[in-house]
Amino acid sequence: SSYSSLSLNEVFKIHEWVDKGHEVAGHGLNHLSAVKISDSLGVDEYLNMEIYPMLDLMEKDGFNVKSFAYPGGSNNKQTDEALLGIFGTLRGVGWSTNYSNAIRKSFFEGFPVVYSFGIDEHKSYFAGLDYNQCILEALTYARDNNKILLVHGHETVETVTDEYQTSFATLDMICNFIIENNMKFYTLSELKGMVNQ
Repeated sequence: SSYSSLSLNEVFKIHEWVDKGHEVAGHGLNHLSAVKISDSLGVDEYLNMEIYPMLDLMEKDGFNVKSFAYPGGSNNKQTDEALLGIFGTLRGVGWSTNYSNAIRKSFFEGFPVVYSFGIDEHKSYFAGLDYNQCILEALTYARDNNKILLVHGHETVETVTDEYQTSFATLDMICNFIIENNMKFYTLSELKGMVNQ
């Protein structure tokens, strides 16, 4: 989100990520809620305010945006229908204050609208639980049941000091588990090829 505020150096860094196999998905021009704007002004106005200008800017800089992650994870049937006309895969958030429920909603089930599990350490569903153990249990379940677990995080930091942060150590732990267990990473657009027909 806020793509228009990025410096040339930041755009260059994003191209480096893409060159290494990462996907850059849309997240809205100004990170406005798709549901709130669509409910108050209509879904066409949401597209005109948040989606088309974002795509124009990103495409001018050479990014082919195929997927969209809802700001705040908030979506509904109306926004899904409109955005699936533009993007191949949409990502919401499997909202829950309960760890088990949050995880349960975050496995790929063959549909173009997917929900992910937030791994930022401040999430309320980690309260009173062993954070690393929770993530490892989710990965183990994915491995043992041949499932794809969808996760998202925000700012990656050396030491977590605030909300919306995930440590580099957590990402290392996830990557090491995937490598050690011969698992695979997928981008959102790669999931489009696995959607149930």
